[in-house]
Amino acid sequence: MGRLGNRRTGLFAAAGVVGVAMIAIVVAAMSSSSPPPVTAVTVTTLGLAPTGSSSSAEHANLAHLSAVSCPRPSSCIGVGATSQGRGGAVMTSDGGRTWQSVAVPGSSRALMSVSCLHQRLCVAVGDDTIIRSTDSGHTWRAVGHDVPDQPILSVDCTGSDECITAGFDPSTQGAARGEIDRSMDGGQTWQSVALPGAVFGLGSVECPTSLECIAVGDSIFVTHDAGFTWQPGSVPLGFSTLSSVSCADSQDCVAVGPNATAASDTNAPANAISTQDGGLTWQPVTMPLATGSIRTVSCADDRCVAAGSGLAVGQPAVFVTKNATGSSFHQAQGPPSMTEVGDVLCRPSLGCISVGAGSNRALIATMHTGTSSWSLAHLAKVSS
Repeated sequence: MGRLGNRRTGLFAAAGVVGVAMIAIVVAAMSSSSPPPVTAVTVTTLGLAPTGSSSSAEHANLAHLSAVSCPRPSSCIGVGATSQGRGGAVMTSDGGRTWQSVAVPGSSRALMSVSCLHQRLCVAVGDDTIIRSTDSGHTWRAVGHDVPDQPILSVDCTGSDECITAGFDPSTQGAARGEIDRSMDGGQTWQSVALPGAVFGLGSVECPTSLECIAVGDSIFVTHDAGFTWQPGSVPLGFSTLSSVSCADSQDCVAVGPNATAASDTNAPANAISTQDGGLTWQPVTMPLATGSIRTVSCADDRCVAAGSGLAVGQPAVFVTKNATGSSFHQAQGPPSMTEVGDVLCRPSLGCISVGAGSNRALIATMHTGTSSWSLAHLAKVSS
């Protein structure tokens, strides 16, 4: 991606992944001309309600990590959920080799996404939850007003104190309407943004510059004025349910998402599209078979890495890569022991970080620049 650490992640995931809360909504693909017939798609949000038994002493420990952001080259923040479905966070100050748990407000629900505006200010979001840190993630406070009361799946912040969230309103009659909210004071106050036309569920937002952002899901919208106004992008037919978008610069972006048939056809390819005009028009990108669970992507150093959870309980997570100019992804080796993926973050000249879970516990892995192998990081548990 174009900027250090301003990381968003949409949490739409493939149906059938173990350890997720199911939210069935009616969505439709959207084009710039007229929308095709509405179809029923099952969408899940990863990490809202992790499953698996644990002792009372382990309830304070993270069961799953959903997102990661890095305010500095050596410092990163990861957020997710405990085994009780409450929010949790971890941080590293040694480039990702070791991680320690960080306290978050007790009222926080499972955290879905995190973005760091600069070296000190970070914002994390979840199901009607927004929390802020002004000391690089060491301490967090809840935002107590103007917080959207619907699921917030993604946040991205820029250097101008602007933060954008993407999510959806599951109570909307007939279809889950996509929602975008905007803050101009670093996440302290929020305003809902009016979107034109038919707007279906949104799961990820990326702002490659302070003026330009792209939101994707079962619709695509772009803004060129810091989120004041948005216009729809043209999505190739059949490529709805996009869960993540990553931009190498203001023009070149890749969006991916789970294949709607992945629950019944584990050989199905994931959805993947790319744009070279800032999100107005998109072209299909070829995905290998048996990748239908892929739900997150990150691009840096002329390479894009996309990942998703294992296609069956206990199976290894699915990882694919492509070079910046390539028109297709290829299978790649994922981190050892990781079966669920919440997020992948690749940073220029600094390698990639993958967060997720395996064996009912949160896992973090790192891959150094110039290599293709992952190493599991040490994640210290909360003392009981």
